[in-house]
Amino acid sequence: MRRQERLHGRPIVYALRSELIAWSQSGQLRDKPPTDTPDQVEAPSPTSPAISTHAAGRVALSVIGLVALAGLVYVTGPSSSAGKQPVDAIVESRALVALGANGERLWARDLDFEPSQVTYTKRDESGFGMTRLLVTDLDNDGSNEIVLAISSVGVKGRQGYRVFDADGTLRYAIEPSDHVVFGDEEFAGPWAAYRMFVVENPDRTRSIWTAFIHSLYFPTLLLEVDRKGRINSKYWSNGYIEQVEVANIRDRRRVLVGGTNNETRGGSLAIFDYGKVAGSAPASKPRFQCKTCEAGGPELFVVFPRQCIAETLAGQAAVEVIRHDAGGRVFVFAGEGPRGDTGEFPSGVWYTVNPAIELSSMQFAPGSSILHRKLENDGRLDHSFSSPIHLSDPGTMLKWDGTGFASVRIQNFTPQNLTPRR
Repeated sequence: MRRQERLHGRPIVYALRSELIAWSQSGQLRDKPPTDTPDQVEAPSPTSPAISTHAAGRVALSVIGLVALAGLVYVTGPSSSAGKQPVDAIVESRALVALGANGERLWARDLDFEPSQVTYTKRDESGFGMTRLLVTDLDNDGSNEIVLAISSVGVKGRQGYRVFDADGTLRYAIEPSDHVVFGDEEFAGPWAAYRMFVVENPDRTRSIWTAFIHSLYFPTLLLEVDRKGRINSKYWSNGYIEQVEVANIRDRRRVLVGGTNNETRGGSLAIFDYGKVAGSAPASKPRFQCKTCEAGGPELFVVFPRQCIAETLAGQAAVEVIRHDAGGRVFVFAGEGPRGDTGEFPSGVWYTVNPAIELSSMQFAPGSSILHRKLENDGRLDHSFSSPIHLSDPGTMLKWDGTGFASVRIQNFTPQNLTPRR
């Protein structure tokens, strides 16, 4: 399906659905989901942040066992590799290959899809969750498992991810097949793995948190799956999810989920008590409300405003980084503008949120001034970076109060809060 729409009087550039699906599955996404245009459904644009999604009804997730994935049972490798630990893995041709400490091939597994090679050669050590091939000890028993997220060059292949034991045995597979309804629209998968995070549990085992996206539209499904393949948490967001972090805040273990909010076009931060991640993101407009999700949602939900750079580029802000300290403060980076080759936003705003979930400071990233001045020179911005006018509402974030969004300001806000981060 192709659409041509107009945003603020300008035509939106768009591409073929097959091209966008292949692009989204390649791990090369640079933008976030477009959101609301008057009386129309969003259409993808090269300058709009992420790509949106809805979905329908409710169908249980498929956790596929070894029998159902018979195409993966072929194992090769020298007999001398028995008992050795994989410390790395590669995708070679159409096979997953486990590598030992000296680079030796321990075993190989045929894949039932044509992999996108470039996706598997990019390793991300920055915590952005972009890596599609992980080697980690899920059981905390000294034996590594291999996690393979499906990244296919085809648009009709399987989606999800698979976990293999150290000897190459398939432990479990996750292939979401959920249907969900947002507003009046009903959408289904396939749901592709967009971000993957390995999070340590209180018992020292590890769970895999994966943000699954639809090919074109905005609902994002966040799943927490434990070491045995059990789904412990399920949460639906009305914008892409970019980050998952666990922190102790006010003597309570919390799960922090960062992303973008399609209703406001700002960066979102959802905060849950550990073990209670469920439901869906709150929204004022029916279009962005999940109608078929299970009850529940974040204990706290805040949105950081979209600033002038993203607004000028017809994009959105997105919470790309979440950090915390021992005192319970949370440091959030809401990125804006195009991403660099590493997947990071070079421009954006750092926010500090205190343990009472109050905004205490904000600082611009160094790249913000560079991009801002470029837009000034191009005649797309009519004010300088040194002026606070480019803040749509200086020192303010939005906090969900149960019925709508209420403004929360930085206490004693002054222009000094706007100093670019060094």
